[in-house]
Amino acid sequence: MSSVRVRCCGARASSTLATLLSVAIFAAMPWLTGCAQRADASRTVVVDTAGGVVHVHNPARGSVWRLRLLATVADLADSTAILRAGAVTADSAGRIYVADARAGLVRVFDSTGHLVRTIGRRGTGDGEFRRPLGLGWLGDTLVVLDGSNARLALVSRDGAWLGAWPHGYVGNTPAIISTGDERELYARVEGAASAVAGAWYRRVTPAGPTNDTLHLPRGAESPAASVVCLGGTGIMTFDIPSAPQWAYTFAHGGYTVASPDNRYHITFIDQRGDTVRTVDRPAAEIEAGSDVWQHAADALAQYERAHPGARCTPPRMPRVRTERILGDLFTDADGRLWVERRATAAERATLGGADSAQQDAGGGTPNGEDAPASDSTLSRVAVLDVLDGEGKLLGTMPAPVRELSVLPYASGDRLYVVARVGGRDVVRVYRIERGT
Repeated sequence: MSSVRVRCCGARASSTLATLLSVAIFAAMPWLTGCAQRADASRTVVVDTAGGVVHVHNPARGSVWRLRLLATVADLADSTAILRAGAVTADSAGRIYVADARAGLVRVFDSTGHLVRTIGRRGTGDGEFRRPLGLGWLGDTLVVLDGSNARLALVSRDGAWLGAWPHGYVGNTPAIISTGDERELYARVEGAASAVAGAWYRRVTPAGPTNDTLHLPRGAESPAASVVCLGGTGIMTFDIPSAPQWAYTFAHGGYTVASPDNRYHITFIDQRGDTVRTVDRPAAEIEAGSDVWQHAADALAQYERAHPGARCTPPRMPRVRTERILGDLFTDADGRLWVERRATAAERATLGGADSAQQDAGGGTPNGEDAPASDSTLSRVAVLDVLDGEGKLLGTMPAPVRELSVLPYASGDRLYVVARVGGRDVVRVYRIERGT
């Protein structure tokens, strides 16, 4: 039994998030068509339209999907090993492309995980990379964000060098964010200006980089994410366990899609900074563990003892009582929105696991082998919600353990995830099995 409720009433909804974002891009929004009935064939979805803002309320329970492991890419014992993955993508033929930031090249594998070719080598000339951190498609052209060479390199599917566009130094990931439309992608911008204004992303089309940019939310409404100390050896920062931050991605047409990660309340922001769509789903609060907080508090106290003149803001490690709910957001090649979120033990038991998440051959630890049990271990207790382009829930599945610095890539019924095993990275390829 399915039902949809639609209400058309009230004044335009407002969002404080919209005031945090400055967006300078062109777009046309097909969603703003007023009040119209939506249908969901399998679950109850409530859609309200008020003052031009569409509110999508997803149910607490949805269709259960599964992941089946098909292949593990890169043999740790031979020359195909990935030293440090910066990004992963795939093409329509199922070939897998991995930017190896440490080796300075792009490795290409077939759908079964066998090496087909390598693209480039370490260096600064044509056909060379120093630190490839991002991959994205503009039609048949593979765009490689080469962070240390400060450029966007263009490569054909068979590995031929097509040229490069100047871009600027980039040292953090995700370096490229795709929107599901191969006519555009967004490349991260960093540098002296971004240290003041915050990092942002520049829209790139087949004609080259544009002046259209998307600025990221800086979390002005959330508590500080770190304790900052001045003194001793200079500036030191200590992450506050479970402190709210922003989860974000972009959608086709130039929309910032963002949510505070302590709430399941996703907001679509248009070019004017206006909220045009919100998406939410009930999510239970999960109490933060005291051991992680104690580890962080002890590290701060040890620093203060070693540097008695240091000034720290705030002066003590704050205690956050609940865990972050959301992990990463990303848009796949089909325009679906993926939401990584924490799950209760009861929900995980309902979803099961099997091949999908924690029983992968080879194990793997998120965010580095020696990472403490903290927020970096989100993948061990997470699930993935898959939403359609309007924000309606399609399905939920257990999330694979992954390297959190590298966004997954999904296309059709395939999911590609980077995991860290034995000090090196591998790519795991999953088949997405839809439930009913």
